Amino acid sequence: QATAAAALPFSDELQAAVTFAETGPDIVTAEQAQTLMRGGAVLLDVRNADEIEKQSVAGTLNVPLPELRNGPAAALPTDLSAPIVAMCARGKRSIYAMLLLKAQGYQNVKSVWGGITAWAESGLPTQSNR
Repeated sequence: QATAAAALPFSDELQAAVTFAETGPDIVTAEQAQTLMRGGAVLLDVRNADEIEKQSVAGTLNVPLPELRNGPAAALPTDLSAPIVAMCARGKRSIYAMLLLKAQGYQNVKSVWGGITAWAESGLPTQSNR
């Protein structure tokens, strides 16, 4: 336990930030995400390529979560006020993506609660890329 705490001394604080984000104002439903996308928001899918191949949403920007750790990906808008809605499989990785993007200066980032699973369960259109 002491070794883990020394390796990441603020892990409790980081987890608290994620927990607050999960219930914060930047979490949107799939329907709200679709409305934002229709209004010009970038729908950012942070899942891995194999997941995206099975099921995706047309018109999304695909940047796997690990690529966001080193700073803004080249495919992201250069305008830090551009609306971005992050999505993953169930809504956890998209929260991490949202927090990473906010830490990089993006001001208008949301996360889809329930991810593409909630999107599909809501009857919103998806596609297979196989």
